Amino acid sequence: MYKNASYIPLMRFGLLLLGLLSCFWFLACDPERKKKCEWTLEPELTPKEGRVEPGFIPVCARNWVSHKQDCQLASTLPFAKEIAGKKFRYVDMKVESLPVPRKIEEIQFCDGNQKISISSIMPLDSTPPPRTPIVQPKWKNTILALFASSPTYTKGWALLSSGGWADSGQYFVLQKNGKVPAVLYYAPPGATAWSETQPISPTQWQVFQKAMEQAQSLTPFFSQVFDGVEYEFFTLTKEGGKTQTRGVYMNNPGAFPEKAAPYNQLVEHFLRLVQKKKL
Repeated sequence: MYKNASYIPLMRFGLLLLGLLSCFWFLACDPERKKKCEWTLEPELTPKEGRVEPGFIPVCARNWVSHKQDCQLASTLPFAKEIAGKKFRYVDMKVESLPVPRKIEEIQFCDGNQKISISSIMPLDSTPPPRTPIVQPKWKNTILALFASSPTYTKGWALLSSGGWADSGQYFVLQKNGKVPAVLYYAPPGATAWSETQPISPTQWQVFQKAMEQAQSLTPFFSQVFDGVEYEFFTLTKEGGKTQTRGVYMNNPGAFPEKAAPYNQLVEHFLRLVQKKKL
């Protein structure tokens, strides 16, 4: 009887000690792996909360080992491109506390403790330009020259494509004096000059114009796909006789049918002008 009575408190103490040790072990082992050099910054098409301010894009800090992520973040496009693929510890990422999505201020990386601040890539008060250096700059210059060649050309929409193996053709819709029909300039994949021009029917124009209005809200879409087809969509207008452009870069949206659906729909609207499918 005495032996059993003394055993019960001892057992309780052992269980309590085991519980404390378990809690310590659980915390010390970093279950979300925030102290592990396994985190990368990746684009997120739509932020979970709030709206991204002009000049910023939604991003996620992801750990593909623990399958944890923080998608309530934002950074500039040049900063995201600069650090793409670089690994860091989540605890070494400095962000603003408010508002959501929170702006990333600085990240210290694992490769030699390299530290990169967002202000060193681009000032916070500036708007990053779209990424366009590899998306047919020669074709873009051709379109700009054509648009500027006559004061009657008042508005234009272009889709340029470039690929490691083949592009998807070049497209330019030109409107004169704000009137319909607009004219389509088209160059097939691999071509070095326009192969045809054709008027756009009133039915096509109604659908196309609505799609172009919706496309103005798109932000650049980039991914870590290094082959395939890249696009640049841009609009042209004239203000005071000077050409104004606004562009959106898209890196292989076709590889993401759901996540990049608005971008794929934009590309499809240009393709259908040539394929003469029902819009």
